[in-house]
Amino acid sequence: MKRILVIKITALTIVLFACLGVVELSLRVFGFSPQKKLVYSNEPLMYDVDQTRGWKNKPGAYTFPPYHPSGKDITMTFLDDERRVTSSNQKTIEDTVQKVITVGGSFTQGWAISDEETYSWGLQNFMPNNQVINYGTGGYGTYQSLLTLEEKLPELVNTNLVVYGFIEHHETRNVASAEWLSILKQYSKRGHVSVPYLSIDENNELNRHQPEEYSNLPLTHSLVLMKMLDRTIQKIKSGMKLDEKEQVTQKAILEMNNLCAKYESDFLVAILNCSDVKKQGYLSFFENNGIKALDCTIPLREELIVKGEGHPNGILNSIWAEQINNYLNCSVQ
Repeated sequence: MKRILVIKITALTIVLFACLGVVELSLRVFGFSPQKKLVYSNEPLMYDVDQTRGWKNKPGAYTFPPYHPSGKDITMTFLDDERRVTSSNQKTIEDTVQKVITVGGSFTQGWAISDEETYSWGLQNFMPNNQVINYGTGGYGTYQSLLTLEEKLPELVNTNLVVYGFIEHHETRNVASAEWLSILKQYSKRGHVSVPYLSIDENNELNRHQPEEYSNLPLTHSLVLMKMLDRTIQKIKSGMKLDEKEQVTQKAILEMNNLCAKYESDFLVAILNCSDVKKQGYLSFFENNGIKALDCTIPLREELIVKGEGHPNGILNSIWAEQINNYLNCSVQ
């Protein structure tokens, strides 16, 4: 009897693995593939681990080849306090000089373009009597930008303006959705290790969560089935996160506004990329809550993005710098 039982179990195991093998093969035939870690060989590691924000800009001057044969070498320079340079001679922060801080994700940081092409550099050219400080960091959402301001703003005397470069995808980042965690895992070679996120508690207040690592099931880089199972688990874990993403983002921006008011600094939301329907909702929210906002959205046409990569190029950044500067000049008048 024992021998028969062992034979049956063995046969069932063989059949099970054979079925799984057929399913795995079929998925690959239809174009599905295991989880990939995307690595651009031309990119240096430009991020350090941060216990509060997940990651931060790594000090140094980095030069690497373009993403397209028609492009030119890219130079990205970060100083010891994580800010990206906004002028050719910017080294120290002067307490006696009025300051403009820019925060946001890769659009504000200026991913895939050189220092002098960023909109923060352009603002510095428009504002020679101010010091523009760019704390934009690739991959950041609203919450991580808020955490950056909470750390940096108390140390910066005479900050008269904070500009937050908002894109719609910040909503997804703020709640650490399964989609965003999956993307970060794919690009983890860039230095993105863990991400903090927000939720809404029972009192309708923001609940802050410490950075969490992205953990995959075993063999997700080898088997399509394991990748699909992993994705399903991640979506279940996300639960109601996506339903809260807009509310979470609005509350985080309110906290930004209040923080700036505490330190007697003006606050401006520059909407850099957002769908029309979503944008109208945010503009109404900003107006109802006394938050200054500027619509800078321009469709990311081919001539406005980095070829071979997709982020906004220097042309679009120059337009943003001019839009923000014109708005500020009109506000003063």
